[in-house]
Amino acid sequence: ANLTETLSGQLIAGETYTLTETTAPKGYELAEPINFIVDDAGKIALKDSPTHAALDNNNETIVLKNAQSEIFIQKTDADGKAIGGGAEFSLTGAFADGETVKTIKTEGNQPYSLKGLLSAGQTYVLSETRAADGYKLETRPVEITMSTAGTISVVAGTDKSLAEVTIDGL
Repeated sequence: ANLTETLSGQLIAGETYTLTETTAPKGYELAEPINFIVDDAGKIALKDSPTHAALDNNNETIVLKNAQSEIFIQKTDADGKAIGGGAEFSLTGAFADGETVKTIKTEGNQPYSLKGLLSAGQTYVLSETRAADGYKLETRPVEITMSTAGTISVVAGTDKSLAEVTIDGL
């Protein structure tokens, strides 16, 4: 969503300001804060050359570029080795596209991507609905939360042997 806030006449030339996004759009990660300065002519200069921000409208507008949130779901065995295809899951919660249930089907031993679907501040429940070929169905659900900063965590009280958050996803 495009949100525009005009601060005409409210900023002092020569001062450094920090723009902090407090709520990311649904399906996107929270953008890192950016620092900027305003010159005597009212033009903006970004400090530290942030890659997620740009200037527009003759250096009078800051444009933040949010990255889509993305997590991966990977089914593994007790030793952490990726399991081949055949497993199916149901993921429930409030998704960025307005849906409340997603069906996830694993293929081979590749992780399943949920790019741009999870919303910050929401909790989701992952339930296995079909076991991978040759494996037992896991009947205990896993609750995960996406923080307002876009990080994923397993909800406290969830059996830690069921899920692990790694740098590459869940």
